[in-house]
Amino acid sequence: SYLLILPFALGGVFMWRALSDMGEFRLVLTVTVVPGLGAGIVIALFANTCARLLYPPDVGSEGKEVVDLEQEAREAVGLVIQRDQFPDRLFAPARRDSLLPDGANPVYDKEIRSEIFSQGTLMLRVVIQVSMVVAIPLMAVCLYIWPQYAPWYVSYVILFNMLVGPVFSAGTVTSERERQTLDLLLTTPITPWQILWGKLIAGLRVSSVLTTFLVWPLLLACLMVSSYYTNIPAVGGYLAIVLVTCVTTAVIALFCSVLFHKTSISLMTAYLVIVVLFCAPLAARFFAEGFFPDHEATPYVVRAGLTSPFAATFAIPLDVEIAAETARQPVVGDLPLVAGFVAFTAGLNLALLSTMIWLFNVRWRVSQ
Repeated sequence: SYLLILPFALGGVFMWRALSDMGEFRLVLTVTVVPGLGAGIVIALFANTCARLLYPPDVGSEGKEVVDLEQEAREAVGLVIQRDQFPDRLFAPARRDSLLPDGANPVYDKEIRSEIFSQGTLMLRVVIQVSMVVAIPLMAVCLYIWPQYAPWYVSYVILFNMLVGPVFSAGTVTSERERQTLDLLLTTPITPWQILWGKLIAGLRVSSVLTTFLVWPLLLACLMVSSYYTNIPAVGGYLAIVLVTCVTTAVIALFCSVLFHKTSISLMTAYLVIVVLFCAPLAARFFAEGFFPDHEATPYVVRAGLTSPFAATFAIPLDVEIAAETARQPVVGDLPLVAGFVAFTAGLNLALLSTMIWLFNVRWRVSQ
C-alpha cells in the first residue's frame, strides 16, 4: 500500500508547489476536489475490504489447514523459506526434533519455530520481494552516487520496517484467543514476563532480520565511498535509529495484540498508531514551517518531531562533498532532536511493556 500511495503523494507535492501562487484556486481544490477524491478512494477500499472478508482469497491461515512443506516449496509463488540454509535459519530455524533444554522459554521456542508466514502468505512474500528490488536503485542513487541523500535511503528502510514489523507481532496474543489456547497457556507455570518476551523476541527477530537485509548496503558504502570516512558517527546514528524503530514497531504491535481480541483489528490499530506516531509530526512541521514560519508555536511543532524516526534521521549532521560544488558542505543537524527521539521511544517501550505485564497480572489474574 505504501508503494501505491507514494507516487500519488509525490505528484501531489509537485502539483501543490506548482500552484503556490494561486491561493484562491488551491483553496477551492482543498474544499471540493480533494475531499471528493478521498471519499471515493475510501468507499472503494471499504467495499473491496468487505468483499475480501466475505470471500477471503488466502488459505492456510491460523493453522486451519495443514501445510505440506515440500508441496509449498514446489508450488509457492514468491519468497520460499529454506530453514536449513543461510540466511533463512536466522529468522526461521528448523523444527525441533529433540527435547527442550532445561530453563528454555517454551513460548519463544514455539513462536520462532512456527510457520512465520502463515498470515497472508503470498501477499507478504511478494511485498518483501518487491521492497528488496526497489531498494536496489535507491541504494545506488542515495548511497553511492549522491551520498548527501543517505537519509532518504535510511527513511526507506524505516518505511519497510513500518510495513513488515507489525505483521509478526500483532497476532501473537490474539491468535491464542482465536485458537482458544490462551486459557490453557495461562494455567501453566510460565510467568507473564516469559510469555511476553518470548512472543516479542520471536516477532522482533524476524522483522529485524528482514530489515537488516536493507541495512547492509549502508555498511558496504562506508568501505567503498570516501565521503563516509568522515561520517562514521552519522552512520552509527542511522543504525541506532533503525534498531530503535524495529523494537518500537514490534512493541506497539504486541501491545495491540494484548488489548484486542481479533488479529485483524490488532494489526489495523498497530498500523494506525505507528503511522500517526511517525508521520503526523512531519505533516505538522511541513504545515507550520510552510505557512507560519515566524509564529511563536512553530519551534514547538518542530520539537514535537521527536516521536518520528524520519525526523531523527534527517536531524543527524552529515559532512559530504556535493559534486556540483568544490567545497565540502556540512549539513547542520539537530542532535537534541535525535537524543529526544531515543529517550521518547525508550520510555514508550518501557511503559507499554509495564502495562502489558500489569494487564496479565491484574486483568487475567496470572500469578507469578
